[in-house]
Amino acid sequence: MKKKKLPTEIYLLLRSRILGFKLLPGVKISDKAIAEELGVSRTPVREALIRLVSHGLVTSLHNRGFTVREFSIKDVKDIYTLREALEVLAVRLAIENIDERKIEKIQKHLTAYPRLIASRNRQHFNQTDEEFHMMIARFSDNKPLEKQLNSLHDQLAVLRRHAHLLSEHIRDAYEEETYIQHNAIFECMADRNESAAVDAVSKHVRESMKDVINVLTKNSK
Repeated sequence: MKKKKLPTEIYLLLRSRILGFKLLPGVKISDKAIAEELGVSRTPVREALIRLVSHGLVTSLHNRGFTVREFSIKDVKDIYTLREALEVLAVRLAIENIDERKIEKIQKHLTAYPRLIASRNRQHFNQTDEEFHMMIARFSDNKPLEKQLNSLHDQLAVLRRHAHLLSEHIRDAYEEETYIQHNAIFECMADRNESAAVDAVSKHVRESMKDVINVLTKNSK
């Protein structure tokens, strides 16, 4: 690892482990152990961990180290409420900027869903799901909005994947419903129907929140 890039490379490594559930919610992260594993000093590791704290993936324990963030039901509601507001704005702006090239790009993206669902390729489906939303954010042509959604989607990825690990049987139904709802959003965008697109996005976000809360609530009892 090059010295100047160390904090970023360590950040990306730890982020990948968290999103891939190699580091589970609540697990303590030792900056000393990570530094020894990577053969670096503790300073760039701590810089990476502080960045993960700012992105909502890690919790600082006030001079007692760091843990992978655990999400309460209140956290879930807060995150999804913010997500709905941001994604509604993103789809409004994206429709203002939509053209045939962008429509074709979204349509092509959606063609991958049936194959991924049939193959039960969970990892690639997750990536395709998240990319759909980030594509709309990019088409909004609003960099601060895109940055906010990108940061939020890391937290959402942890929440969704944790819920699916706890309740694998809901996974197939979730993927089918996601495909249907993403298609509905796309059709509204292709028709330049802003109000219908907003309704479709809001429905999608709220149903996703409901699914996550239901699973986490059942498994907390």
